[in-house]
Amino acid sequence: MRNLIASTMRSFNALCRGYAAVLLFVMYVSAAIGQDNPSISTAGTFSDKNLSQRTGTSAVAELPDLSKEALVFDQYRTRIHMEADGTGTRETTARIRILADAGVKAMAVLPLTYSASNQQVDIAYVRVRKPDGSVIVTPDYNVQDMPANVSREAPMYSDIHQKHIAVRGLGVGDTLEYEVILRVLKPEVPGQFWLEYSFEKNVIVLDEQLDLDVPADITIIVASSDLQPTIDTASSETVSLGQLES
Repeated sequence: MRNLIASTMRSFNALCRGYAAVLLFVMYVSAAIGQDNPSISTAGTFSDKNLSQRTGTSAVAELPDLSKEALVFDQYRTRIHMEADGTGTRETTARIRILADAGVKAMAVLPLTYSASNQQVDIAYVRVRKPDGSVIVTPDYNVQDMPANVSREAPMYSDIHQKHIAVRGLGVGDTLEYEVILRVLKPEVPGQFWLEYSFEKNVIVLDEQLDLDVPADITIIVASSDLQPTIDTASSETVSLGQLES
């Protein structure tokens, strides 16, 4: 269960399992050097490229059967903002209801994977909302940074690290909320980026959204077998992909 739930934290993974796989290539053709150069304006405002999918008729009227679930993601948001040089941020927020002891065990420690050579992880908050309305905030000293297991088995991956967040006060009936930000400080290829994203199918996610912010003067290629984009043009662009479970 721990590995299954950890796989839903796609803020640090370019490739994930899911309902509808969406592959995005972002290319900016430079007149000076004639190469692909994905970028984002740091000064412009944002427009919307919107691509979404809705399943069923109503996420409220026909909720899935949760009686045998350990937990359910009420909301999962990933927002990616890319700069012209290939640096950027990937912000993930989640709201998770804990329905059984197995859910407590699965979410007791949140592993956040990143590359220490060119990335940084910031934790905005990790908090637990109790049924009585009280809130327990996980303090910074509950976070440990350590090399990932793969780095011990394969030294070539020695820059792969994980931050382990020991969630304070989590119990059955609680709601876990967190926001984490992955910062790309140095791009793998200067002036370029790419990603592959899939909506989760191994746990119940009632409301899931992916937003990708890029400038309006670049070409975004969205490859998906299920989702088609709706585009609104302005000075820069946001690609939004959403799905509701019903």
